[in-house]
Amino acid sequence: MPVHDHDCPHCKYLGTDTPAPGEPRCNVVDMYICTQGREDPEDFTLIRRYSSEPSDYACAHLGYYSPKYQRLVTKARELGHVTHHPTTTSANIRNYQRR
Repeated sequence: MPVHDHDCPHCKYLGTDTPAPGEPRCNVVDMYICTQGREDPEDFTLIRRYSSEPSDYACAHLGYYSPKYQRLVTKARELGHVTHHPTTTSANIRNYQRR
């Protein structure tokens, strides 16, 4: 069960994680994948929620994630939300953070 409130009905909860280096200090990070309005899995959004504050999260598109999202991608694949591993190089990593 999620630790923090998350109000998007399209997001699928993937479990919890510990903060990665450079992320906000918190005890638990909730992990989600959102497929709303997207057909291409590389456009799915990976979300790491740090608290119940609406702006306290980080997100990235599946096709352009950074290493801190690796556990989230693995969990999404295990649960069948993603059926392939996107090809990602350091040149095309795009990480969106909102704080």
